[in-house]
Order: sequence, then C-alpha cells, then structure tokens
Amino acid sequence: MVEGNLLRWDASGTFLDALALSTYGSLGNQSAYPQTRGVATSNGYYLTYSHGLLSARDDSGRRVGTTTLNGAGTTIASHFSLSYAQGRVWVIDAAAGTWRGYGVGFSGLHNAISSSTTPTTRPNASF
Repeated sequence: MVEGNLLRWDASGTFLDALALSTYGSLGNQSAYPQTRGVATSNGYYLTYSHGLLSARDDSGRRVGTTTLNGAGTTIASHFSLSYAQGRVWVIDAAAGTWRGYGVGFSGLHNAISSSTTPTTRPNASF
C-alpha cells in the first residue's frame, strides 16, 4: 500500500491494479507515515490500522467497518507491525515489545466489524 492506494499483484508477480481505499486518511492519523504503507488481509477484507483504530475495507476499497483495539500500541513499531495470523489481528506495543492479538469478527454486513476487548498477549513472540 502507498498512501491509501493498494497495489495488487497475482501469485506469479504480475501487477494487476492499484485500488484506491475510499476515505483513507479521514480517521485519526491514517494519512501519516508509516500507517500509509501497511495493510493486512483476512476473510476478503483489507485491514488498516492507526493509533488503536482498525478499519476493514471490501474488495472495492470501501470502508465497511471500524473498531477500536483496546490497549493496542501507538508507536512507530506498532504501525509497522499490523498483521493477521491465527484468527487474530496482531499489533506490537513497541520495538521488541509485547504482541497483542485481537479476535476480530467479520459478518460481511456494513459497519459489522467487532473485536474482543481483552487482547491475547505474546511478549517478543514468533508465530
């Protein structure tokens, strides 16, 4: 992702297209670096993160929901760390800090992204 534009390639490495994430940068500090370069994907949604706020977007780039990740990191390392594994969204507190994993539900309905309020934590974990 580059400044709210998701660059997509196929499995062989052929460039497909650039998808503009509509209204990207309109919430919190999304338009700041490094938030402008990070994206994760799960269940057909593109996920972006900025200062505790997780957004989900559909394949057209339309935001379909947001949720607050309670206790999630807000450092530069946090914004580089957004990932999805083991059925959870993961964000690190600080460099070499604690990973916090959030169980996030996707129902496919507008504004229907939810998350658990208590994260799973893994200090300096590898997955």
